[in-house]
Amino acid sequence: MIELINVGKIYIDEHGFRKVLFKGLNCELIADKISTILAPIGAGKSTLLKILCRLEEPTEGEIRYNIPAPLIYLPAAPSSYPWLNVKDNILFGLKNYEEANFKNAIKLAGLEGYENHYPDNNSMGFRFRISLARALMRNPRFLLIDEPFLKMDYRTRSELYFLIRRLKSELKIGMLITTSNISEAIYLSDTIFLMKKSPGEIIKKIEVNIQKEESLDTFKTDEFLELTRTIITEFKKLDSENQLANLLV
Repeated sequence: MIELINVGKIYIDEHGFRKVLFKGLNCELIADKISTILAPIGAGKSTLLKILCRLEEPTEGEIRYNIPAPLIYLPAAPSSYPWLNVKDNILFGLKNYEEANFKNAIKLAGLEGYENHYPDNNSMGFRFRISLARALMRNPRFLLIDEPFLKMDYRTRSELYFLIRRLKSELKIGMLITTSNISEAIYLSDTIFLMKKSPGEIIKKIEVNIQKEESLDTFKTDEFLELTRTIITEFKKLDSENQLANLLV
């Protein structure tokens, strides 16, 4: 489990003004569950993930880590080198590895048969799979994934949604995914934390207890649509702050 206790972040903008990005964040992230932070753009989601993986420091509060293995951060822009093939991209930075682990990683990421393929920088879904396989090579216990599907087409996103849920089921690893897409949050999550912006604050925790099949029909079920309406209602309560403007359904 990872526990956030009153975590806040303040920074000085380019004009020298003090800005509270987020404050008083309290939540628990379970090591074998998928949690999402659903928030408008500008709420501080990316900064929070960087704090969780220790790339940045919080201004206030405390984070307690109770997980036994690596916590790995996947930034919003998937990382791959176009002059390296898939295998070399996945193994980049690894001095030692076992071939069996590599084969398992590419199988889990859906890259079997592409080991010698060179990634196209415009293929966001393919490059995300490379980043994911690289992370899996390090045997993570917890993944921090920063809004990875925003620039992908609907079909690619859907395929990766199914992949993420399979990985969670097969590997029993925890994940925290940030998103501004309501449907995405519902499908991927076991738990959703709704977060407002200006400043960022968690306004509600929602446990997602609906059946999720590997089918786009899942997004049309009555349970799914009802939960969508519930989330929209929560953000509408803050409508004076234009919280819904940067959320996708």
